[in-house]
Amino acid sequence: SGASAQLTMSEIDAFRAQMQRCWSVPAGAANAASLVVQITVYLRPDGSLAQPPVLRDTSRLATGDAYYRAAAEAALRAIRRCAPYRLPADRYSTWQELDLRFDPRDMLGG
Repeated sequence: SGASAQLTMSEIDAFRAQMQRCWSVPAGAANAASLVVQITVYLRPDGSLAQPPVLRDTSRLATGDAYYRAAAEAALRAIRRCAPYRLPADRYSTWQELDLRFDPRDMLGG
């Protein structure tokens, strides 16, 4: 939604490819579909993080779901580890704030 909706598919794919290098899906999760994590990322023009990534659904952490917590922590860790991101500088306004959806099924190609 918002500015991230204006990204082209190739830009989204490029970002996803960079994330796949750093993100590992938690092993042993019973239902991958329930481990979709949504995070907002704020970036500087050089692709580095402007501020820490923000988990958008913190209510799920309160339920004590250990698999969701592991998935959320893995996604947040991957965002920090993979920075800075290589994205087109001339389109900074479209990717300075990204609403990301970490879905194990997408990242594993399934």
